[in-house]
Amino acid sequence: MTTTSSLELTGATSFDLYLCGASLSSAGFPPLGGRTVNTVKGLLKSELDGHVIDESGLSNMKFTNSIFRALIPISELQIRHIQKIRYHKKDGAPVYAQGKWNFNRRKKSKMRDSENDATETDITDDSRAELKALDSHASTIFSQGTDRLGSDDEFNGSWALRNRSGYAPKLSLPISPIERYWSAEFANSPIPDLYNTQKPDVALFYYKNKSREKRWVDVLNIVEHTSSNLSLSHDLAVYWGSATKAYLIMREQPWRCFILAYSICADDLHAHYFDRSGLILSLPTPIHKFPICVTEAIASTALADPQHLGLDPTIHMCIANCQGTHSSLAVGEKGWVVNNSGKTYSIMDVLWKSQGFFCRGTVCYHIRDPDDGKDYAMKDCWVPEAKRYHKVNVLEQVKGIPNVVQLVDHWDVMYDGQPDCTVHIHEHYQQSDPDDRGDHRFCNRFHRRLVMTPCGDPLSDFGSRKELICAFRDFVIAHRLMIECGVLHGDLSPNNFIIHEGIGYFIDFDHAGFIEEGKACTVSFGTGTISYISMRVLKMMSKNAETVKKTAADTTPQLQPIEHYAHDDLKSMFYIFCEFVSKYGGAHGLVAPTWDKLAMPWSEAYENLGVSGLLTTFLSKNGAISEDDFLMDRVSEYFSEFKPLVNEWRSQIHLTEINTEKTIIHDHILQILVTFIAKLEDETPIPTPIPIPIPVQPHPRSQSHIPQPTAGPSTLPHTGTTWPSTNQPGPRRSQRLMSTTTRRT
Repeated sequence: MTTTSSLELTGATSFDLYLCGASLSSAGFPPLGGRTVNTVKGLLKSELDGHVIDESGLSNMKFTNSIFRALIPISELQIRHIQKIRYHKKDGAPVYAQGKWNFNRRKKSKMRDSENDATETDITDDSRAELKALDSHASTIFSQGTDRLGSDDEFNGSWALRNRSGYAPKLSLPISPIERYWSAEFANSPIPDLYNTQKPDVALFYYKNKSREKRWVDVLNIVEHTSSNLSLSHDLAVYWGSATKAYLIMREQPWRCFILAYSICADDLHAHYFDRSGLILSLPTPIHKFPICVTEAIASTALADPQHLGLDPTIHMCIANCQGTHSSLAVGEKGWVVNNSGKTYSIMDVLWKSQGFFCRGTVCYHIRDPDDGKDYAMKDCWVPEAKRYHKVNVLEQVKGIPNVVQLVDHWDVMYDGQPDCTVHIHEHYQQSDPDDRGDHRFCNRFHRRLVMTPCGDPLSDFGSRKELICAFRDFVIAHRLMIECGVLHGDLSPNNFIIHEGIGYFIDFDHAGFIEEGKACTVSFGTGTISYISMRVLKMMSKNAETVKKTAADTTPQLQPIEHYAHDDLKSMFYIFCEFVSKYGGAHGLVAPTWDKLAMPWSEAYENLGVSGLLTTFLSKNGAISEDDFLMDRVSEYFSEFKPLVNEWRSQIHLTEINTEKTIIHDHILQILVTFIAKLEDETPIPTPIPIPIPVQPHPRSQSHIPQPTAGPSTLPHTGTTWPSTNQPGPRRSQRLMSTTTRRT
């Protein structure tokens, strides 16, 4: 068989990490009960490995070339300006005095300003120019300050820079009217989350949300503070804590292009830049020695257009204050998105979002054309460069097959006139010695959007037992037709089916493969979601993982490519069917009281990283398939009539496992399903429960000009309402990574 020399393992050199990390974090449903702190920590360790660039470890790295020079514009501020900023009172304590940031809002400096100026003579224009790529933002100062409303744990750090006469013109960016504020309200109590309690030392929020209950979907930026030195070791709580909090922000705001977090470690400030390809950790900035850099970072984070925080300028997700105020959109909209032709769709809901971090970052939206009222599904994802148009090509190949979603529109998300991709910021580091960099698993990802029809509901939203089993019958038929068109899906899981008006459809062809002429399979290193992969493929994947485990770190493992056949998909379909008839005790996702995550013994694979996840899944499936009653005993009372069907389908698979010369084919499964359906009595589908809509108070027209916090573009489509925006290239453009002596961002 061919080895890895003829196949590409995109974005990874470790099969174990690539396979298990991707399967666990990006595909399928999260484990029952959500991803807890321990689960997320394991996933992050897996995903961060090979995806981190630490500028401190790069030889000849200068501050002028740091990631922060791509994010923080240079201002005309001088130290004397900073020394005049005080804690909200004209005679209040200065925020910076005697060459240090004053963390005590009540402590006044005893030195005159002229004496204070003298302490800064060592900071020359040349040294500051070299250090401009360092960010700073000194948010720990604000954790002990007060805002102008008198709170002891909040401080609008941008207020003086925004409002003090003469300061704003010295900033090299237009000031956004969308006010934000720093808060330490969660320093001692965690931000509410069902499964993962985290306490950011300081967090940035929209001022419009100040009086509302806040969750991770509201967090714009976070700051962590510690006395430990991050430059000496990554294995610190602040490193993992920053990554965890950035993950939670991206999990709840998947429309973000990147997350910018900060840490202050031993009085050195670091920027943590996360995008879908990895983490970049900036050079440290001594916060006391370089207060101008600190102030510039405060200004950029709190005052600039929201796109500088990673908010995509082509999509808008409403917060409570602005929902229902866009008269050009569909009633009940939650946001909007614009394609490259200027057409605007209303976002009605978020249907599904990926659980991964350095991955495709897939989000599925329910969108509506406000002109004709038609509904569609939009998939927003960051795809590897090698598969940029793969899904489009697959959908064109299977066009016209019943029970398969149809492509309506697709486009590259544009940024500064070019297709947006992660290499724009990462390519700057290509000149560095590869041995110094830690991103050997870097994968360039392009930002893509696809619009498809119909827009359905999860398969778990079936209206009756007969509706569900008829959907599985249609899946078998459609799968056979796709095979005849030369396409093998290769990644069947509950997430990859929908139901619409009682009819099931295939979706998500990211891992689909083209069957070459004269062959009956596709070849890869194994694709799919672990819980639903066939035993044959699992066994081969496990052997490859063992090979990786035994291969020296500096040696490329010789992996055996895996042939994926149609019967592997049919077996995956059976595992999905078993899960449904065991898990659900009624229509529309009603979970059976007898269900727990151990009902399907192979479900534990979600919580086992590495080789053990593959091996455990294989062994548990092998045991379950070989026993007559094991799976039938787990069928819920609601589906008790389906027990004979479960056993007959299981028997077909078992025969192929004990006799490798036999194989399961579409006709076998189709005959079983058709015969069973003919004996099943008709049922009246149970209508989908309609939630009571929450009334939205429209804003008076007289207030329509007041800017609202946005998660998207600077201009509201069709309305003509303009949001102040920088006319500069965005923060992910490679052009911004040039000397600040010749270019200001």
